[in-house]
Amino acid sequence: MPKKIMIVDDDKAFLEELAEMIKMSGYTVVTTDNSSEVLVTVKKEKPDVILMDLKMDGLNGFELVMLLKHHKEICGIPIIMMTGHYNDEGDVWLENSFGVHRFIKKPFNPLDIISRIEEAMTSKV
Repeated sequence: MPKKIMIVDDDKAFLEELAEMIKMSGYTVVTTDNSSEVLVTVKKEKPDVILMDLKMDGLNGFELVMLLKHHKEICGIPIIMMTGHYNDEGDVWLENSFGVHRFIKKPFNPLDIISRIEEAMTSKV
């Protein structure tokens, strides 16, 4: 059974393009462009990895990560934060402070995101 990847991003065009690219790599993909639906969708779908935009309308990525980490049944799902508003300084601090598995900067090479997904699944507890 293919692994399930959830993508959370309020940019619908980016969301659709990324979902298609990940599907072509053999994964099942679940998407949402509405940050208020994330908790319900994660509990229902139980993805293997979550790709989440940092800056969104409504709840931002950090707020969503903190929300997800408070639910025992889903708190172990690796989260990869995607952002165009982030620099290399403080990677470890942000990852440790917010429970994010990894940050990846937009725009990114499609092979990089697949590599990050694979890495997140192999290090999943």
